[in-house]
Amino acid sequence: MALTRARPIAGDWQLGVQTSDAIRAVLTRQAQRWLAQECYEMRRLISQGEGGQRSLDLKLAAGGFIDIEFLAQYLLLRHAYAEPSLVCGSPFLVIGAAARCGMLGSSDARIYWTHTGFLRM
Repeated sequence: MALTRARPIAGDWQLGVQTSDAIRAVLTRQAQRWLAQECYEMRRLISQGEGGQRSLDLKLAAGGFIDIEFLAQYLLLRHAYAEPSLVCGSPFLVIGAAARCGMLGSSDARIYWTHTGFLRM
């Protein structure tokens, strides 16, 4: 899952292109059957490690930022084989791309702002 966030940030331009191409090649492989279970187990372990629910924690509480990250990473790993446009960086952009491709309904992907501006869905 960590590879979904990988990208070159400095160094030789050609090496950066080669690195980006290698990352894209891995991310667009067909997903393994166990992907959903692995994502669930990782999220469960994070929740247990934090001592349960913290309702005011915008990052770790159920429905918080970490769940958005997990959703985006799962969608990318599960569907990028058939829809390479999901390999696009930020979790918000991945969810927006998934909505545009019909993988999520607009009400499920109601994202109004990302670092690139407003998304209208």
